[in-house]
Amino acid sequence: MNVSMSKINLKYRIAELLDERKASENNSTRVVTLVIVGLILISAIQVVLESEPGTEAYARALDVVNVICTVVFTVELALRIWTADCLDEEYVGFWGRLRFLKSPYTVIDIVAILPAAASLIMPGTSWASLKVLRILRLLKLARFLRSFNFIIEATRKKKAELSISMQILLLLTFILSVLLHRVENVAQPDEFASIWHAMLWATSQYIGDFGGYADFRPITAAGKILATCVGVLSIAIFAVPSGIIASGFVEEMEDEKKAKELEGNAGLIVSSFAPKRVARMGLDLPVRKRTLPFLQAKLELTADEIILAIRSSEQLRLKWEKSSPELKVSDLIVVECFEKNRTYGFERPAQSPSKLHIVNPQGRAERGASHFCLALGATGHHVVSNEVLAGAEILPQYKYNLTRNSEYAEHRHAAMPSVSDFMDDVVQACGPDDWILVLRSSASHRIGKLHFTFGGEKGDTEISQVQSPTVHQAELAKLAQFIDEVREAMTPLGYPICTHDDFPSTSPNLLHNYLHHLTGANVISMFVSVELLAATDRVYYELLAALHPCLRILSD
Repeated sequence: MNVSMSKINLKYRIAELLDERKASENNSTRVVTLVIVGLILISAIQVVLESEPGTEAYARALDVVNVICTVVFTVELALRIWTADCLDEEYVGFWGRLRFLKSPYTVIDIVAILPAAASLIMPGTSWASLKVLRILRLLKLARFLRSFNFIIEATRKKKAELSISMQILLLLTFILSVLLHRVENVAQPDEFASIWHAMLWATSQYIGDFGGYADFRPITAAGKILATCVGVLSIAIFAVPSGIIASGFVEEMEDEKKAKELEGNAGLIVSSFAPKRVARMGLDLPVRKRTLPFLQAKLELTADEIILAIRSSEQLRLKWEKSSPELKVSDLIVVECFEKNRTYGFERPAQSPSKLHIVNPQGRAERGASHFCLALGATGHHVVSNEVLAGAEILPQYKYNLTRNSEYAEHRHAAMPSVSDFMDDVVQACGPDDWILVLRSSASHRIGKLHFTFGGEKGDTEISQVQSPTVHQAELAKLAQFIDEVREAMTPLGYPICTHDDFPSTSPNLLHNYLHHLTGANVISMFVSVELLAATDRVYYELLAALHPCLRILSD
């Protein structure tokens, strides 16, 4: 298990080191980027030196430089292919890797190593003459130069306009060729023998006739007029795409400017959630939520600027909330901030020896659940929190119900990367003697403010009544001790504690039972009333402070 976790962490670490976009904020990534750029420049200098007379004495050293550059660039390419899915879910799996191989920068990386690799593998053959093409390694600089990024992105975004313009130009070329053949065939039957010959002549005009296919001219008056039209088209065939790409370049620069502004605003909003000392708990915890009016006043941003910044950020989201418990409908928009270090949300490994794993499948769907999960595990427990997936989502890449799913009954889950990563992070860190606490939310009208389930039917209020508990028989006494401790801790606060009073947990569609099947560990679910999740800071942290000591029973 630890080996698998280490492999996953290593993969993400390598992906981060190779992501040149993070060079400005990560020193290690900056060093890797500078090394690669340095080797590209050294490789180009080597090609130039090889062409200089009198450098034969240094041929051995130059060959060593070539081998080192080729090996490093090959390893770099292999690692980029391996870690591609860490950067974008589009590149997951076999077909995803094929899409990655067809991306512009990957094509450049492949072209950069092929000539040198061929000359090294088959020296003395005709392939060796390709080694001069190593100068193409300079194209690898495109990955690290913003100007190249702008051009590539502009071309990609304008490909529809470019395709339409080229279709129109080719159609006009065909029409002019047909007319040219018609008016010139009688006067010059050898030169304009067919429509194909006329098209070849017109196309040659576009590219400068370097093949000598158009070293003759129309001689009829109508042919000269048509030839003039071909000349105009020869300008348009380059001018139109250039104009389209130029407009795309300007748009890309504007988008980059807006993206930086949004990133800056999002950074300001995230900074407003910086951890603060919670005296009641003796811990530093992030701020739970912020209201739009608060952010507008403190950060001097408009509501639109805040909304756009939230939309562009992977760490921020909006939630509806009631400004008063007496209200029947939500009337307040609040902003939540959460960690994001995995495809599904965030994982925090255990900071101290602990057998307790806190799993939150409802972070995106339920207000307050993410912060509660983070705060509950703040004393060092392993935390896995879903911040991306929800059954009610509209976008298909995020639409998946982790809490309850019919696939679990068939002992399987979706092959979506975020779902697989969520399950893997729980399973690989969990042993059969460990405890998994699945966080759920319950409606405020329920009698029990905290409700525990562990494999029983609705109404199984006693542990002995549960026929097939998701807790080992040898651990039922510890479960009873835990529930008694929680009940005792909640009594002064006035919060009733229930076990299966309202919620059954026998369905094979529940994540609760699926995790028990996957890990063989002790699994319990804790339903927390939304009234407590959305309570004032005093009530909220009072609850957490009372729960923390109880968790030690399961973690030891």
